[in-house]
Amino acid sequence: MGIKRHRNKDGKHFIFDSFFRAMQAPGQPPRKDYYGILGVTKASSEAEIKSAYRKLAMKYHPDKNPNSPEAAEKFKEVSVAFNVLSDPTKRHQYDSGFDAADVEGINIEEIGGVGRLFGAMFSKLGVPLPTQISPKVLTFARQISQGESPQPEPGKAPPRLREVDFGSIYKDSISKSDATFYWLNVDSAASERGILVNCLSSAFSKYKVILFDKEGAIRQFEDSVKKKTGTEVDMYFVKWDRLVLSELFPLKFMADDEVPVNFHLLDGLEPSHNLRLQPGRHLFCVYGDNWFNDVKYQIQFLVCEPVPDVVSTIQKSEGLLQQKKTEMAQFQTKYVEAKKQWESACEKLKCETENIQTLLKDRDSGYEQFKTQARQKYTQTQVQATPKGSGGGFFGMFGS
Repeated sequence: MGIKRHRNKDGKHFIFDSFFRAMQAPGQPPRKDYYGILGVTKASSEAEIKSAYRKLAMKYHPDKNPNSPEAAEKFKEVSVAFNVLSDPTKRHQYDSGFDAADVEGINIEEIGGVGRLFGAMFSKLGVPLPTQISPKVLTFARQISQGESPQPEPGKAPPRLREVDFGSIYKDSISKSDATFYWLNVDSAASERGILVNCLSSAFSKYKVILFDKEGAIRQFEDSVKKKTGTEVDMYFVKWDRLVLSELFPLKFMADDEVPVNFHLLDGLEPSHNLRLQPGRHLFCVYGDNWFNDVKYQIQFLVCEPVPDVVSTIQKSEGLLQQKKTEMAQFQTKYVEAKKQWESACEKLKCETENIQTLLKDRDSGYEQFKTQARQKYTQTQVQATPKGSGGGFFGMFGS
């Protein structure tokens, strides 16, 4: 893409580098299962991931295994897995089908006006630049979850905090890198039926919807997705297994000369977290992710309706799509091989055609030379003209 490296006032590279390197890197090996490496699941909380990492890190630490290359390699593997899964942005990218070990999200608050200008420009072009969640918002979430009043910086207003009801539509506006928090009370009946959180910005704002755990750590978040009517987030908390289709890299950036974009249609199809909201109080927020402008949106919390036929249709479609993803991966290998054979055959046909045309020219040239040689001995012979009235022609037969 030819993206240049830009520095902020502290001389640090602030955007694009690692992200675009990862986008452009060809022939990436299969992703490692970071959840499996740590012995946790996609539904595991931040605390559970930390606990699993500490146990494995102590087990494989080089100091405890001074003469074991296998343990050193395992310690490195565990550390890389924790580096991804302990970072909300990297974990979100990993869950979207992208190995984000070397990709840092962009902190909009730190990159300055020029950086935000570049970010806005690339977002306008459809480049999905990952952004970090502001540390102040994470601090607010922990304070709220612990029953404390959020403590903003001097001269700054505290974040808005609202108690919400199911079915009501809440409209709001927030500045970039700020958030509005929502407490949602879930009873047993709502938990059993499932919950849907829908957020829509008809102004096409860029934002995140975040769910926090009881300690105030990020449990799950979704980035807004551009649709016909605006940017939207749908968060499903249901008891049936779902697949999500994320477009971390828009298809227009994935086409190449060797593999058509059709083979990338299902690249972002991955199993979801499949979290359930247990009975109790749950903290959400909408986080402003615009580069410059305020974020305008509306959010609604809904209890799902029991519709077995619709769920069955969704599950059947997703099962077939998952099967198609595997089939397309296998077909891609065959396609590339067949394409190479076709290109080789086309190149051979081109060469053979050129050879035939050259041989035909050589043949015609040979015949021309043959005729020339045959004529050479007659070049001095004069052609005699027939005398006038010598009896030639029709009237000559009658005499003079």
